[in-house]
Amino acid sequence: MAISNEFKQAVMNKDILEIRLLLKNSLLLDTSFGKYREMLNYVNSSGVNIWIDSKPVDRKEKPWTKDLMNYELTAIVNDFSEDHMQYLQDIISYVYNGRIEQPRNYEINENARSINYDRASRDVLEYGKEMVSDIKQEVQNEVSAIELREKKKKIIKELSQLTKLLKNARIDKSVNISSVDNIAWDYQLYADLKNEAQEIIRICSYLQRRK
Repeated sequence: MAISNEFKQAVMNKDILEIRLLLKNSLLLDTSFGKYREMLNYVNSSGVNIWIDSKPVDRKEKPWTKDLMNYELTAIVNDFSEDHMQYLQDIISYVYNGRIEQPRNYEINENARSINYDRASRDVLEYGKEMVSDIKQEVQNEVSAIELREKKKKIIKELSQLTKLLKNARIDKSVNISSVDNIAWDYQLYADLKNEAQEIIRICSYLQRRK
């Protein structure tokens, strides 16, 4: 499996939040977690540290549900520890990989010799393909919904960063940032504000394309 350019760019920029989002989303795109492991190896080889220190994970009792899975997919972004990631993988494996449905029954009686076994095999194969297709679409829908939510959260974070930059640039810290003359407008401030604004524009453009 190839590493996407989007992921390579995030690693190159050391965009920890974006790296975490893409790693998390890969868990649903490939529930064998092969894609996740490949992406994680790429991050490790780059020397970027994406983990926080592990703390006790509140592991729920089985049976685990999709609602719990969706909750943990959101929660892990702000608690990106190796223990939490393993717990999330366990839940996804339980919800999807453990979801085994029984194939259609083919009755065999005294006239069993008349059954067309080739046709039965084809029917079972088609049934399996339909089931896999349905699950794949369901997973993709969940990935899209979670991704959109995380992108919107990132806009809020970038807006907060803009405000923080202006606060830090105040000459008199006791004066509100609404006072234009109290801001030390220099080249570095302009550059920092521009970078944050461009990131907001990039995310908004992405969200517009998804409509």
